[in-house]
Amino acid sequence: MALTNYIGQSAFGMLLFYGTGLGLGAGMGLVCVKLMAAGVWFLQALFSGLWLYYCQFGPLEWIWRMLTYGKMLGLVKKRYRK
Repeated sequence: MALTNYIGQSAFGMLLFYGTGLGLGAGMGLVCVKLMAAGVWFLQALFSGLWLYYCQFGPLEWIWRMLTYGKMLGLVKKRYRK
């Protein structure tokens, strides 16, 4: 999930703090920015735990592996497949 979380944090940061999204960065103090970052981290930790409970890899890692190996790979863990 490292690649997925890295890209996810970058996307959240752009959408929250820069003008391409909500543009909250310039108007917030350091404490608020850190609280928002902690909130993003917490949401990603929850998502990662839930995702990895059912799946073998993160979504971007799965795509990366398929492009690397040039074939379709299973994503869902064997115990959850039908």
